Amino acid sequence: MTFDALGNIYLTGQTLGTLPGATANQGGVDVFVVKIGPSGGVLASWQRGGAGDDMAAGIAVDACGAVYVGGYTTGSILTGHPTAGGRDMFLLRADLK
Repeated sequence: MTFDALGNIYLTGQTLGTLPGATANQGGVDVFVVKIGPSGGVLASWQRGGAGDDMAAGIAVDACGAVYVGGYTTGSILTGHPTAGGRDMFLLRADLK
């Protein structure tokens, strides 16, 4: 979990399903980010995954409000970037609209 300068809360984790407003689950465990406003309402959600399991390990928001999530995958989390085998690390920018 992390916060931005406006008091929004950002949560990351894993899901076997699909979050409302996010990309459909890609198989196995997917990574997600949810943006929650200061009053508690969900403002946006983002989800990414591949055929393998994808696990979030950390989240950060930079000074410009860009959200980054890091972790590992047992598959190919990005199209066109095959797995190197075992557990591959990733760092992705979460496009929260």
